Amino acid sequence: MTIPHIAEEDLTALTTAFPVLDFTSPECRAVLLAGGRIDVQAAPGSGKTTILAAKLYLLSRKWASDRQGICVISHTNTAANEIRHRLAGTPEGTRLLAYPHFIGTIHAFINQYLALPWLRSEGGKVDIIDDELFGRRALSAARSNWTVKTWAKQQFNGDELIEKMRYAGAELDIVSGKGFPSEKSESGKYLRKVKGDLAKKGIFRHIDMFAYAERAMANAPDLPVLLAKRFPLVMIDEMQDTSPSQTALLTKAFGKGAIVQRFGDINQRIFIDDDGDESEDGTTFPEEPVLPMSTSRRFGPVIAGIVSQVRQVGDAVVGKGPDVAAPPTILVYKPDSIGRVIPQFGALVLDAFDDATIAAGGHVRAICARKSGDAKQVPGRHVGDFWRPLAVDSKTAAPRRANAWLLLADDIGMGRAPIELGDRVERVRRIILLVLREAKASIATDVREPWQLFRALRDADVDLHSLRRAIRDIVMDPGAGSTDKTRTTIINALHAALKPLLPGTTIKQFAGFDVFAHPAGGDDAPAENALLRTCTVSVGDRTVNITVDTVSNTKGETHLATLYLESFGRYSKRFDVVEALACLTGRKTSKGKQPGTLPAQLRYNYVGFSRPTRFLCLAINSERLDESDLGKLIDAGWRVQSVI
Repeated sequence: MTIPHIAEEDLTALTTAFPVLDFTSPECRAVLLAGGRIDVQAAPGSGKTTILAAKLYLLSRKWASDRQGICVISHTNTAANEIRHRLAGTPEGTRLLAYPHFIGTIHAFINQYLALPWLRSEGGKVDIIDDELFGRRALSAARSNWTVKTWAKQQFNGDELIEKMRYAGAELDIVSGKGFPSEKSESGKYLRKVKGDLAKKGIFRHIDMFAYAERAMANAPDLPVLLAKRFPLVMIDEMQDTSPSQTALLTKAFGKGAIVQRFGDINQRIFIDDDGDESEDGTTFPEEPVLPMSTSRRFGPVIAGIVSQVRQVGDAVVGKGPDVAAPPTILVYKPDSIGRVIPQFGALVLDAFDDATIAAGGHVRAICARKSGDAKQVPGRHVGDFWRPLAVDSKTAAPRRANAWLLLADDIGMGRAPIELGDRVERVRRIILLVLREAKASIATDVREPWQLFRALRDADVDLHSLRRAIRDIVMDPGAGSTDKTRTTIINALHAALKPLLPGTTIKQFAGFDVFAHPAGGDDAPAENALLRTCTVSVGDRTVNITVDTVSNTKGETHLATLYLESFGRYSKRFDVVEALACLTGRKTSKGKQPGTLPAQLRYNYVGFSRPTRFLCLAINSERLDESDLGKLIDAGWRVQSVI
């Protein structure tokens, strides 16, 4: 079919459907009207997702086919949900939310249209696709072999290499990270057998599905032609976070006639695959023809200038948003005053804004690139150094997808967009499945997914009224699981609802299940600590709540004020704020070749610095502040304060 053409006169429909969109901007108009293959390089706050949704809306008004559709692929469920939400606001846009169109993540697309159909057609079984479960099963099986056990002990990352075994390429080669034994060694042979045995049982990692997709296209060369016919127009959002191997696969899948338009900001590429796909060389975005969206309406020229100085590629960001309410500030702390960094930031926020502005102005955040780490450097290494409730011992922490409180924590104070209740229901159902499996309830035997459990419960004519009521109460309580009181309430409610399935299990035994263990690995620690992310700062009779979080969790957000906390790079062995200040002053931080992972680390600066609308603050240890930077920064309008 011929892709509908968007003409100048069509843009007038946006005044009603998207009243906040300034479609008179030449950059925005160029993107809306573009009909062929393009890459859109969009600055933070430029309205990329709104433009994408607006373009989809205009296409929906003219789309005639009921068998061919538009394929919209994003990197995360959050981004895909945002696009769906914007389209659902108009009758025309809702047409794109159902067949023949697709809006979802790259994983969902690969699974639905390539990997799973091929795997099942070959007689394969798919029980569960879950990295954490695969890792536990692989480790358990591998440790039963003395040779493998000895090999793993000799490696600094032996367990990690086992947990991250994956299929690669159309031949389904079994690979892992550097140091993985060859297929000729005894340990290598056994580990490959472990991987194969788990595959026969239907247990896979998410990344395995990309190998099966490659295998599907290698064995059915007409698939790309069929995909291009099924989806003649493809739009990829958050393209910068699509890994090189994923990009190559999508190019192969849609390279036989589909028009592909890609949207993103390469300077915000922080979600990088941890399975050996970290190379910068494979990144193809953006490629000519490139349409820029360089104007941000999130912040004004002061913050735009700072963001532009830490960018790596592309045009400088033009700030046409609100002016700053206070000069950009550097908080210089010492090891014994690191705990007062966030409170001092809060005092500055209260000084810069009145209560009405704080209430209406959005988030106030303290963010850090790293959540945890074992580096021995002077504190300022990760978020836990600045805010002790978030300090996590990675060696004793409970697995996220096997712990009730960490599953619920995905929605608590993490700086995310409004909660998707469907996702939250699914997490609560997973908790119930974990409980029944740990209790060895017969109904949960061989059940791997929540939907399978609830189908089994219905088939067994189990009365689900009390269980559904418990699920509803947990889902609708935004603070569920965040305090000792709410945890006790949840445990009691689930015990009462599941009692018919767990005869003889007392409340004491039930509460002692591993799924309810303290997520930070210590029953004596205060229950509130693990999930507490709010620092309340009071000055006189005024207060401000500051949410402490990671850069990754706040990507896509707009803040009123942001404090960027320095962190230590695991691979670069550099502190990010030190490097950022060097970019701002033009100072070279070291002699010789810079670490290959440094650009990836510094993109966290770009993402973090571009969150606030009116106040940006950085924190750095006094031992790491280069004196030669101070004068230049002050001359450039920065305010420098000591934390005492």
